[in-house]
Amino acid sequence: MITGIKDIYIYTGMTPTGESDSATAVEWLNNNNIVYTNLWYGDQAQHQSVFDAINTWGVGEVSDFPFVIYDEIDSEGVTTRIGLIGLDAILNSNLAELVALST
Repeated sequence: MITGIKDIYIYTGMTPTGESDSATAVEWLNNNNIVYTNLWYGDQAQHQSVFDAINTWGVGEVSDFPFVIYDEIDSEGVTTRIGLIGLDAILNSNLAELVALST
């Protein structure tokens, strides 16, 4: 059973589709009172290396911004890294409810 989450990071950047999606995702996090760290990549030369690195974490296939990475904690204290890849995954997530478990 999930007992909480920690270390919420949203990765945002300036891409043809990602900039407006990134702004929408950040707005959603703010509207849901979710405390997070925004890692913004404005330099497109960095994007592929960021995606390549994240894709080694086993949280899903990342190829554009935005995406959210956070750690889930279960009742036995085991931590699992979770990825919400893309705007739809973020907006349709239960992240706000999970944050409420941690407060």
